Amino acid sequence: MSEKELVEKLQYIFKYSVENGILPILWINENGEIIYHNTAVNTYAGEEIIINTPVYRLSSDIKHEDWIQLWDKLKENETYKFNHEFYNKKLDNIFTFNILATKIKFEEVFYCHMVVVDITELIDTNLRLSKEKNNAEESEKLKNAFLSNMSHEIRTPMNAIVGFSEILNNEINDKHKEYTKIIVDNVDYLLSLIDNIIMVSRIDSEQIKTKYNTFDISELFNDLYITYSFKLKKSGKNLKFIVDNEESQMIESDKYLIEECLYRLIDNSIKFSEKGEIHLGYYIENEYITIYVKDNGFGIENKFHEIIFDRFRQVNKQTVGSGLGLSIFKSFINLLGGKYNLTSKPNEGTLLSFTLNIKGNNKKEETFKLEQYDINRLKGKRILVAEDLEVNQLLINDILLPYNVNINKCMNGKECIDKFFEFNDVALILMDLDMPIMDGYEATKIIRQRDKVVPIIAQTAYSQKENRERARRIGFTDFLTKPLNKEILVKIILKYL
Repeated sequence: MSEKELVEKLQYIFKYSVENGILPILWINENGEIIYHNTAVNTYAGEEIIINTPVYRLSSDIKHEDWIQLWDKLKENETYKFNHEFYNKKLDNIFTFNILATKIKFEEVFYCHMVVVDITELIDTNLRLSKEKNNAEESEKLKNAFLSNMSHEIRTPMNAIVGFSEILNNEINDKHKEYTKIIVDNVDYLLSLIDNIIMVSRIDSEQIKTKYNTFDISELFNDLYITYSFKLKKSGKNLKFIVDNEESQMIESDKYLIEECLYRLIDNSIKFSEKGEIHLGYYIENEYITIYVKDNGFGIENKFHEIIFDRFRQVNKQTVGSGLGLSIFKSFINLLGGKYNLTSKPNEGTLLSFTLNIKGNNKKEETFKLEQYDINRLKGKRILVAEDLEVNQLLINDILLPYNVNINKCMNGKECIDKFFEFNDVALILMDLDMPIMDGYEATKIIRQRDKVVPIIAQTAYSQKENRERARRIGFTDFLTKPLNKEILVKIILKYL
């Protein structure tokens, strides 16, 4: 084959490809007349398009002014890309095209070279996916609201059950005290089970996100010390809770997730120990912190060291529990990008630790120390209690009555604001978040505009991380989750007075 024949063949192949390709191709002169088109244009038009037909007659959607505007754009940029919906009356169909228009000079005359891509299916798919995404997001919102409301609705009556059981405990004989202890213990177990079920659901739906902030690890340990010293006292077990580190230490991590991890580790130590000590501590090496919980409990055989971190797996089937705590702990450590380690032998106890990367390593001068509280500090202090449920108001009043506190009750956020501005000696506010007329969030916003100092403690049956974060952003000083614990309530008030 000669060179001429080869060129002619290649020209034929190119012409054939353009003429019979699936992409519509047009050449249009300055007046908007089609001087060339391939067969794909006829396919989409539903008829044979005659040469010199004005492009704006292809569809009622195209106006002569549209062509003039396009030509002006080509004068400026030479290339213009846009999407266009094309209604074909003959086919009774709407197409969406992505069009690349290019200004080309041929034999001293400028033309518009147009390549058309049918993106109708792509647009339809995107619309469908967008609708499905919106539906999924709406479903997720409803699920979140359901979980949050379920937790709230269960914790609200539990608050009254636990609170008044503890008050009755001081008024009844030893036999009946045992009954109230059974009530409180089972309520605690039920709340723990509910929290774990909700947490597993949130983990599976990837709702839990890490949020790093700088905080004092010793303050977190102190809060845990207050909580678990009281729990051990109630449990009747011969256990002592010891914090190995009391000095102030600033770190940067997700405080909420670390706290949730430690709750589960310490709960496990209490569950599987009858006597001895439970130690909580940490040590820092370079940019890493290792936090540990150590006990003298029953211990775990080596063959079970892996499976106890799986859901619903338990070493001792006789032990009460859902088998979810350590699997949630494992998920949280993975979220934090950390590692965990288990050292345990039967009858020798267990050491469970986790190591995280931290960015902060600065010490703070002052912190709230582990110390004996002086309850006389409460005498004569005015405390506003914003709570819409009378049973909860009665509970708080009975808890604080022995401490000679001046309590002013408020049924909603607006009443709380009015009384706060009425009295000039308010020492602290206990603020429920969910109230009629005005909720605790809005009331706190307004109070914070006038007073940045007065301690405002959020008390709520909502236990999710988002509620805590929102409360802190608005200006709450601290956060109490219902059901309220008598000793923790008093100690957290003393902490800020």
